[in-house]
Amino acid sequence: MFLTPHFLTGAAITKVVPNKPLAYTLAFFIHFLLDRIPHSDHFLSGISTGRKNKSFYQVVGPIVIDFFVGIALIIIAHFTFDNFALWPAIIGGILGILPDFFNALSYFNYKKNYLLLFKGQPLYPVEEFATQTKNPYYRFHRFFHNEKVYNGILGTITQLAVIIIDLVVLLAL
Repeated sequence: MFLTPHFLTGAAITKVVPNKPLAYTLAFFIHFLLDRIPHSDHFLSGISTGRKNKSFYQVVGPIVIDFFVGIALIIIAHFTFDNFALWPAIIGGILGILPDFFNALSYFNYKKNYLLLFKGQPLYPVEEFATQTKNPYYRFHRFFHNEKVYNGILGTITQLAVIIIDLVVLLAL
């Protein structure tokens, strides 16, 4: 799932759950349940070309934009409607995307991809990592993840539905 729905869901949880430590915990763990919903994902295979290749930035660029769209929507909603606390919402949003960040760390740690990235060399393929890694966190995340990716209308509709529900919670409740 893209980052924006996870980010907004984490933020919405902080609005409806008054106990912030509980809200933050839920924001993190709801990520796994959202990944069970049929959804689209970013195409990651180009990241293994390394930072000296244009394909790397064609993968990283949309992910960075996706991250900032989530933050921007929270900030815009907060200043437009002023009916929820901004910082708890941003913290909840960040916790909502943290599982995917941990996946990225797992990939960059795989066979020391971080060193290859630093040197500007090609990385080990994402597909190899996904099938060969023994990383327990990655396996845990994949256990909850919907194995089929719907990079079409269904995947887009489900993510838009999550975003709309989250915005209704943030703005109307």
